[in-house]
Amino acid sequence: MQTGKKFRCKGVWNNEAFERVIEAEDEGDARDHWWFWAWISQARLENLEIIEVEAA
Repeated sequence: MQTGKKFRCKGVWNNEAFERVIEAEDEGDARDHWWFWAWISQARLENLEIIEVEAA
């Protein structure tokens, strides 16, 4: 069974910089993940960058 791709996500969440690697189907899915949780938690999400990374 194939798992999703890995994406390095960087940005600012409520004025705090973050960098995480998440698994998603594609870049759009990764972006939707962050915007969904920002909306649910009423967080401020800025400067979101998403880059696909090689699986280890």
